[in-house]
Amino acid sequence: MKQFLIKIMAFALLVLVLPVVLIINDNLDKNFNSDLNIIALQNKSKFDSLDILFLGNSYCYSGIQPNLLKTDKIKALNLGIAASGVAFYEFILNDYLSHTTQNPKVIFVMVSTMAFSSGSDDFVNYPVHRYLETPISNRQIEVDHAILKGIIPKFERSLEKIQSMFLFYKHKQSFNIFIENRGFRGSDAIFNEEILEKSRHFFEPYINDEFQFEKVIRLRTLVESLEANGIQVAYLEPPTNLLNTFFNQKYLADYEIALQQLSKQNLLFRIDKNKFSSSDYRDIDHLNYNGSLIASEEIKQIIKANDKVLGLN
Repeated sequence: MKQFLIKIMAFALLVLVLPVVLIINDNLDKNFNSDLNIIALQNKSKFDSLDILFLGNSYCYSGIQPNLLKTDKIKALNLGIAASGVAFYEFILNDYLSHTTQNPKVIFVMVSTMAFSSGSDDFVNYPVHRYLETPISNRQIEVDHAILKGIIPKFERSLEKIQSMFLFYKHKQSFNIFIENRGFRGSDAIFNEEILEKSRHFFEPYINDEFQFEKVIRLRTLVESLEANGIQVAYLEPPTNLLNTFFNQKYLADYEIALQQLSKQNLLFRIDKNKFSSSDYRDIDHLNYNGSLIASEEIKQIIKANDKVLGLN
């Protein structure tokens, strides 16, 4: 009976203490979590000496297949991380470049209405800074960047981390997907009215967004620092289905002004949305697998037509 009580107490202690430990050490699961964003952040430097690095958000990882560029002997990596905006770009790029021996020749930076909105750089739900190969503390983000305001990892997330400890095989599966697809994550889902109605409430608040020109200035500063290190930079705008219909006209006009400003100093490629139908999307704003084939082929043609100016020839 005594041994049984000891076991019960030990188990109870584990259940109570482990979540607290994981809250304090909120990136303890970095080596076994099956989340593809975490796996990408942890393993991106395995792809060194690239010809092209695609940097973006979920539109990037769902829409560009680097393996399709192999036929043109181009080594590429899709470094799309969910909810990325300019602040995420900075952390992710600095971390990547500090862990590789040779810089990529070209970086395509993805731009979209979402990238400059209140929905980007979501440090609460996507704490990318904690999962970098050289992680940054929450406190450092608060002090240095005034981005977080006393963010404490959620208790529910600590429970998810405990669960992932016992599902290590899922990490291996996700890791293999990341490595084999070079960051691309496809979906066979096809957009329809039911998907629209179920998800539109996530996008409706953007009607009140104001365009954040300070992010444009910050992006330009980042690009200048990359160019100073001998890296060619171009901007790439993906097709995003119905996304822009959720923003107000002033926001969309300001976005166009921002793109005009950016394109004066760097190449800007806007993939023709007219080449895509609703069946090429999986939801309101992401391409599905078939759509990614079309987008990737468009990108191949862009690269071929501009290989000299991009320094790839």
